[in-house]
Amino acid sequence: MKQWSYIALLALLACQPETQVREVIVTATFREGANPLVYLYYADDLSAVKDASVHLNTNDQSWNLTWNGMGYEQLNHVFVANDAVDLTCDLDGYTAIAHTRIPPAIEVTSVSSTEITIDPNSTGSPAMVIQWTALPDNQYSYLLQLESLESTPTAIPFIGPGGLFDAQYSGPISQTGTILFDTDFTNYGAHRLTIYAIRKEFEHLFFYDKTDLRGLVLLSPDNIENAKGFVAAVSSTSIDLVTQ
Repeated sequence: MKQWSYIALLALLACQPETQVREVIVTATFREGANPLVYLYYADDLSAVKDASVHLNTNDQSWNLTWNGMGYEQLNHVFVANDAVDLTCDLDGYTAIAHTRIPPAIEVTSVSSTEITIDPNSTGSPAMVIQWTALPDNQYSYLLQLESLESTPTAIPFIGPGGLFDAQYSGPISQTGTILFDTDFTNYGAHRLTIYAIRKEFEHLFFYDKTDLRGLVLLSPDNIENAKGFVAAVSSTSIDLVTQ
């Protein structure tokens, strides 16, 4: 009787489903001058992973990241250019690992003018020439962002199309300088132009619909061991401008 009970127990255990490890997506963009922030999601339903142990090593320093309600952060550390970064995420009985490096520092090396006079009748004239630090062109690309700093901006009444910056810089560029046209601007007043340096394999991440997380992960290089996703890094420089 005991032998049959033992056999029945083995059969019951054999029928039990194996514990499934849920696949995890890890995403992070580490930026020079900013704090570490890492996002973890379960791949099956994109719900946030809230109970992971997330650890960061930068050069000879170690940091634990804490859950802030959206992701994992560490407010006591700021990345600097050329930081070597190792990320470890422990969860659900396994460990996800990623390695990256903050790009070298860049800075604006020349600018023709930071005060730009706009002619609303213009159909497109050079307004400013800017150049920045050159990094190895086989490793890095540059992304440009133009933002208005005015709380209540006044629109420029161009007779033709204006606000063309986003269309002109809708993708990465390889050159280490550019010309902004008057018609690139939309509003009068204070602006900030930011140039980001990023490794070429990650450049397209910044021109993809961030709401489509699964598509973003499929698009990106998968540099996470034991998980899906990406850990990218950027350095940047910016300059303030005024249109009048």
